[in-house]
Amino acid sequence: MSIYSYKARTIAVILAAAASGTVLTPNICTAGAIPMSLQVMSDHAGQVIIGEVASIESYWGENPKQIESKVTLVHVEYLKGALSDSTDEFTLVVPGGMVGETQMRLGCAPDFGPGEKWLLFLLPAYKTFPTVGISQGAMRIETDATGVDRVLSASGRRIVGIDDEGYARVSRTEATSISTGRSKLIHSTSADVVLVRSDAMQAMSLDEFRGQLQPILDRSTQHDLTVPSARRIPVRYTPVPLIRTIDSHLISGDTGESLRTDRKITAPLVTAKTHTHTFIQPVHQKATVSDSLANP
Repeated sequence: MSIYSYKARTIAVILAAAASGTVLTPNICTAGAIPMSLQVMSDHAGQVIIGEVASIESYWGENPKQIESKVTLVHVEYLKGALSDSTDEFTLVVPGGMVGETQMRLGCAPDFGPGEKWLLFLLPAYKTFPTVGISQGAMRIETDATGVDRVLSASGRRIVGIDDEGYARVSRTEATSISTGRSKLIHSTSADVVLVRSDAMQAMSLDEFRGQLQPILDRSTQHDLTVPSARRIPVRYTPVPLIRTIDSHLISGDTGESLRTDRKITAPLVTAKTHTHTFIQPVHQKATVSDSLANP
């Protein structure tokens, strides 16, 4: 797909979602995410925890005007980075949530729910999302019919093993019922995982996964933390107005970049019921390789 057609589809998705009262960013995980090994994720993580979601409180945040959620985790265990004053409760602030009839979702981000148990690789500080690689550093833990805790990806796919290069091997199919779902890994590479259906291959048990993960965490980069991880870094945003020119082109009022269109624009680009949404972009900042890998 060309860059232009991808952008056009992106705008169409946003418009369709807005018409129904939902604002979201498209899920481009498979198109743009850089797969990371457990070693790389562990190096980026200031803390690695296991916890149960006790509550989620969504509200309108400022700069930019967006929905955010405070996620409270309880019964927290620290696999890496425990501080002297760490407690068994941990609070995350994440973009997205639902306020009234308006819902916002961040593409690729894990969707936390009350009562769910998660294993999280937490960045010391973040701009986009608190977990390393957004969805890659968030793993769901579900209990199967026999009472064994099993490890899944953020999207619900079974983590069936760890390959020789330290990458988590993930099933192709979602585990709608991890006690009965069936899929089999046939081969993997450092960049992706390939699977076929048939033959039972269960998700790794939490005990087995922890047993293989802990040595990786022990030899990973240790961060000199004085406060808990997942500290939010303020990012300054500026609105980018779109202006219709005489020849029916859209141009960015900020950059002057031309955005072609065959239609005249006579109404706000994004309108959801009584809400009008403005496209925004962050002020350009110098990014490091480490930052781009950990938080694309």
